Amino acid sequence: MAKTTDEANTDSRPTSAERGDQAEATLFARWRRSRLWRVASVVLAVVAIGLSSYYVVIKLVSSFRQIAWGHLQVRPWPVVISFIITLACVLLGVVVWGLVLRGVGVRLGLRACAQSHLLSIPGAYLPGYGWRYAGKAYLTQRQGIPLGLASCAVLVELIESEAARGVLAFTTVQQAFLGSFLGGALVPYVWGLRVLGWGALLVLPLALERGVAWAKRRGRRPWSDMNIDKGSLWLALGVMCFTFVLYGVGFSILLGAASALTLDGLAAAIFSTSSSLAISLLMFFVPAGLSVRESVIIYTLEGVFPAAMVTVGALVSRGVLVAAEVVGSLIGSWLALRGRRRSSPKG
Repeated sequence: MAKTTDEANTDSRPTSAERGDQAEATLFARWRRSRLWRVASVVLAVVAIGLSSYYVVIKLVSSFRQIAWGHLQVRPWPVVISFIITLACVLLGVVVWGLVLRGVGVRLGLRACAQSHLLSIPGAYLPGYGWRYAGKAYLTQRQGIPLGLASCAVLVELIESEAARGVLAFTTVQQAFLGSFLGGALVPYVWGLRVLGWGALLVLPLALERGVAWAKRRGRRPWSDMNIDKGSLWLALGVMCFTFVLYGVGFSILLGAASALTLDGLAAAIFSTSSSLAISLLMFFVPAGLSVRESVIIYTLEGVFPAAMVTVGALVSRGVLVAAEVVGSLIGSWLALRGRRRSSPKG
């Protein structure tokens, strides 16, 4: 009788796999279920959108007074070219996601990576706490990858993306803007800080490898399930930097439609877009960084280009980005539908 009871107790204990599944299920669920976090995210989103929208509207009203409407000419080709470049950046995100997955030890086909990345884009426009990233983890799980491992991959991508945006922004920052920031205290150390930033970016995959090795020794799942491939993570960082430069080029084409664009102007555009993308990522509780991204662009380019040109360019750039992401989502939907038709049995 005692033996039977012991066997029943033994059978009722969760296995190591079940404990791992529980860890995967609660990786991000705890903070998602927190009422405090839900309330705080709504309040922060309302405050951020309200303040940034107020700033953008003030600049827009001021810009309308500066525009010579009688001499205004609409040129569609810069918008079309900017859209093509922005769409290329959206599609390059598929390559980045595939490299990040490979960097954490997951082998997933290009079509599956495209579906999970592109179909998660609409989640960025939902209010809340990063639905795009939760959706990407869920869609990757649908491809047969454990949810915990997919969530870890999303977190690695976020860390690398934020680091790449920050380093690229500091590399292309204008001396005039840096001189007005913190009273110009960083100007004498700018080159040293740039070298330090790129060095930290190169060390990041090594630090992730050390962190996973520590998790394996401690048995911390799902972090211990990752097998770090530093080469893939370094390559992902390179593609990220290239993508963010392309974003800046696309925006500079919009600015160049109104005036001649120099190399300094191109660097300023890359700095502005990289900074806006970095701050938008930090404010992931704001849907798609609406108005936050535009306010950062206007603020960082103030004094470099005419205020009217920058304000209108920032708003047009938002429209271009939305259009490119809509097309990207449609491509993801088409790939998913085509995959279902292929997998469905033929009658």
